[in-house]
Amino acid sequence: MEDIKSLNLALVTKLQEAEKSLTKKTSTIQGLEVKALAMADTLQSLDVKFVEVQLEKERLGRKWGSLEEEVEIAKARVVEVEGDFRIEKEWRVRMQEVQAYDKETISSLRQEVEFLSQVSTEYESVRQENLRLREQVKESEQTMEELGQQLSWSKLQADTMKEEVLVPGMATWEKDDKATSCKQCSKEFSIARRKHHCRNCGGIFCDMCSDNKMPLVSSAKSLRVCDTCYTNIITRQAKA
Repeated sequence: MEDIKSLNLALVTKLQEAEKSLTKKTSTIQGLEVKALAMADTLQSLDVKFVEVQLEKERLGRKWGSLEEEVEIAKARVVEVEGDFRIEKEWRVRMQEVQAYDKETISSLRQEVEFLSQVSTEYESVRQENLRLREQVKESEQTMEELGQQLSWSKLQADTMKEEVLVPGMATWEKDDKATSCKQCSKEFSIARRKHHCRNCGGIFCDMCSDNKMPLVSSAKSLRVCDTCYTNIITRQAKA
């Protein structure tokens, strides 16, 4: 009987321990179930948040692509602006050089203007002197022309008077106003082609047709004769 009591006591003790253990495990299981429910809720919340994150990621991806395009556009704009800035800088340097050159040119032109102003003053003085000298030369030329005309007229009158001198024994002296052309070449008389009397026949000829001079019977001095009389006299002298 003692063994059975001991065995029962041991069983009761084990049963109590088993109940305690079961209670503890039940509590643990309940805690785990609560945790599992909480974890399920957390997982569901995480799934929702994951979906939201995915959507946000896609949105950010699209935004990133747009930003990349904007960045490329901005880079291209920066390159363009840098090119414009470089061109503007070169243009500004060029303008500064041109400005410096213009300043030098203006300074040189001012000096030239001052010089030309002096030259203009001197030129005006020289011009006035030149005008005065021209007036004097003009007056001198007019005087010389008048003297030349008077000398020409005097010479013409002297030649006419010489030609009008009648050699004794010579043929009839032809009058000047009746002769309009040379008796030999028939060319009309003019200021350049003057009239000349042949001292042998008395006819009127041009200078070319009466440029011979020879002594005549009535005069030992050589006188002007026409070509025809010259030939006749030479022939007559040769026969004699």
